[in-house]
Amino acid sequence: MSSPMWQKSTYSGDDSSCLYLAHSLSWRESPCSGETDARVFLRESDAPGVVLMTTPHRLRTLLTAIKANRLR
Repeated sequence: MSSPMWQKSTYSGDDSSCLYLAHSLSWRESPCSGETDARVFLRESDAPGVVLMTTPHRLRTLLTAIKANRLR
C-alpha cells in the first residue's frame, strides 16, 4: 500500500489524543475464506509510528463486542 490517507475518528474530538484510520483499496474476495483482502489500519496520535492492521470484518466484530459490553 502506498502512503495511507489517514482520517481522524470523529469520536476523537479536539484534544490531542486521537485515533486515525486508513484502509487499503483492494476489496477482492478471497476464494478460500470468503473474506475480502481489504485491510484497515489504525494508529494513535501519541504513537504515530505504531500501526495496527486488521480486516474490516474483524474490526466490526471487535466494535460490536465493545458496544455490547462483552469484553472482560
